[in-house]
Amino acid sequence: MNTSSIKEYLRHYGRIRSLRGSVIRSTFKRVTAAFDDFNQAQVDAAIRELGLEPTRLTCVYCGKEAACWDHLIPAAHEGTHQLRNLAPACTNCNHRKGDKTWKDFFDTLDKANENIERRRALERYTKAYKPGDSLITDPVDQEKLAELLDRIHQAMSEADDVVAAAIARQRAGHR
Repeated sequence: MNTSSIKEYLRHYGRIRSLRGSVIRSTFKRVTAAFDDFNQAQVDAAIRELGLEPTRLTCVYCGKEAACWDHLIPAAHEGTHQLRNLAPACTNCNHRKGDKTWKDFFDTLDKANENIERRRALERYTKAYKPGDSLITDPVDQEKLAELLDRIHQAMSEADDVVAAAIARQRAGHR
């Protein structure tokens, strides 16, 4: 690190709408995504279908001890909160995968035999899963949510205008 690296912190961060607009859209998708109610017997059966033992969960990507549940298809790619879209993962794989689909993440892994087997297990497991299901199926509700999203984006744009004016005043020397 050197002193010039402070430039990154001594600047305006940009427009609210461009920085947060995608976060708002993603949040709407997450909140309206279809979900399954918890059923222990179904969860155990799904885990066994993955070739795992329900009492000792391991990462579907690397085989290490699992610490979290991964959305195999993230909300950014129309993933939902349904059983067939969730699988145990270790923290490292979950972070490295990020917003990739499970298939895209597997493409980044070593082609070792155990990874090929894990990939095949996930292919079987997710075969019946259909991404994109939403809780909001009524067209009137869909339209209302679209209007609300537009209003949020409009408010963010208005906030950007207020910030831009303040920056202009600061640069002109009027505080």
